[in-house]
Amino acid sequence: MAADAIRPSRLLDHCNASFSTPNESATGAETLVLKTPGKLSAADYDGLVADLVNYLVYMSEPARETRILIGYAVLIFLGLLFVPVYLLKKEYWKGIHQGASRPN
Repeated sequence: MAADAIRPSRLLDHCNASFSTPNESATGAETLVLKTPGKLSAADYDGLVADLVNYLVYMSEPARETRILIGYAVLIFLGLLFVPVYLLKKEYWKGIHQGASRPN
């Protein structure tokens, strides 16, 4: 198979896309040049792409929302548990900090 047969422009020709042949950019990478303008405005296009990306992110890991909620619950639990543990630590170490002697 010739190298020209797998170039992006050939693949897009089969999809009836309206792109011209690739141009070489300053970095040497090929870029596609738009022949005809699209039907969407730039803001509409950006909105649709943002929606698509958000959907794909959600579909890649649907349990993410549950994991985040569980994480917040765990942090709240640990924050509430800190108070009695700290008070208990103060009670246990009270004698040591006051200079009490050790029992024999």
